[in-house]
Amino acid sequence: MPQLPSGRHVALDPAPLRSLIDKILDEESVTIWPLLAIQKPIDCLQHLEVIYLVPDQGEALQLAPGSLPLDANLQKQPTGLKPRDVLHPDFNWPREDKLAFANYLQGPRVAAYLEKQFERVMEVKQALKEHGTGLEQWEVHTWEAGVHPVQENS
Repeated sequence: MPQLPSGRHVALDPAPLRSLIDKILDEESVTIWPLLAIQKPIDCLQHLEVIYLVPDQGEALQLAPGSLPLDANLQKQPTGLKPRDVLHPDFNWPREDKLAFANYLQGPRVAAYLEKQFERVMEVKQALKEHGTGLEQWEVHTWEAGVHPVQENS
């Protein structure tokens, strides 16, 4: 993401989504419904963390292919924030930063990024459906049927 009007650099980190996927793939008896609830690319957004990119005296930050160039060596600074947290009216960013961030989230670069994350989610869901434990397969099938115990009645 380019700098916000305040000068702050921010980015979206897929680490929480990757961690969710890794836990599901590496362990048995893990809750999988948060992954099943991802039904479209935009749903991945709730599993990404907003990070700050801050100056670093060490190595330059490794950027994803297609990223915009940065003017300094930067390192990731975790925030624990989700995009919805930053956009909340009570969050302490200046209004101009919130607007710039909201516009960024609605842009084609983030759409492509979310699509890539969604592709991985769909691969994992398919793997669970075909090769998961009996319980995982049951969860996938009941989710797809709309009758999983955690789904809302609609």
